[in-house]
Amino acid sequence: DFFDFKVVSREDASLLGASRLAEAGCLLQSKRSDARAWVQRPAPLEFSLQVSTAEGGAAGTLQRWRFLPQFAVADAAGQQLAAGQVCARLTPDQPVSTVLVWTGGHGLEATLAGKIADARRGNLSMQVEAAGSSSGTAMPSSVRIWLRWEHAVAWGPPEEVSLRLASAVT
Repeated sequence: DFFDFKVVSREDASLLGASRLAEAGCLLQSKRSDARAWVQRPAPLEFSLQVSTAEGGAAGTLQRWRFLPQFAVADAAGQQLAAGQVCARLTPDQPVSTVLVWTGGHGLEATLAGKIADARRGNLSMQVEAAGSSSGTAMPSSVRIWLRWEHAVAWGPPEEVSLRLASAVT
């Protein structure tokens, strides 16, 4: 769910700039996590890799690493978003929206970077609540962020305020 695995031949490796590859190697590329599929589940605690030869013998020891996933963010309609995409549109007719963030069970810091330029047009508020299962861990696997435009007043062109997500772990 998190990585694509590709076997790399000696010829492929030279194209990638790896000059000291014996016969073959492997390339792990991270995939975009599906927030909807993982919303109720925490991420695995570790990532393990076992390399075996064609003859079936172990070609080394089992390698284990701590698994730290990237956040996966979905808008109120359930569409998964990439970094920098608009996650919510607030209007005087629809002053509340939600954003779902799969954290994998890791802590999340959410902040609004900015505010509405003119306080007479209202103000923005944010509330973060657990959305997914915690499976016995201290942190839930997902959080729901409620964005509210309080005392909303319509005016000219749209104004953009950034929602910043960060984690001390990832």
